[in-house]
Amino acid sequence: MTGGAIPATAKVWIDGRGHLTEVRLEMDVEATIRTTTTLTLVGRGEPMKVRVPADAAEADTSRLA
Repeated sequence: MTGGAIPATAKVWIDGRGHLTEVRLEMDVEATIRTTTTLTLVGRGEPMKVRVPADAAEADTSRLA
């Protein structure tokens, strides 16, 4: 899509114990798309509940490679 390197940067935050606490991915494809995604990690080692919407559908990712 870009014809070269992926125009993205990633930043990570690590706490005093060496644990990853946050990840930010920024991508800017000139005149096409600009996006920033931030993932904050909490509850390290604790179980988590995930709710899948009733109308969710599995995506075909076979052509992404």
